Amino acid sequence: MPGEQLTNRQLSVVLRHRRYTADPPMSYQQAVRSFRQAGFIGSEERVRQGGALLVNEDRTETSKASETGAEEEAGA
Repeated sequence: MPGEQLTNRQLSVVLRHRRYTADPPMSYQQAVRSFRQAGFIGSEERVRQGGALLVNEDRTETSKASETGAEEEAGA
């Protein structure tokens, strides 16, 4: 909830939600700005840790998409 201390998991969920509800998704910095403007609180360190999870998710998804594309090309 805005204005309350969030657990690390909640913080990650809120950051992810703020980022991916936009089309195209917001940048990490835009998501953090939106997080703060909505009244959510968290130390800069905790927000960065939650943001690092988003960046890792992006890398994993990009990696999976690359692998799937390579598999589809090989099968064609």
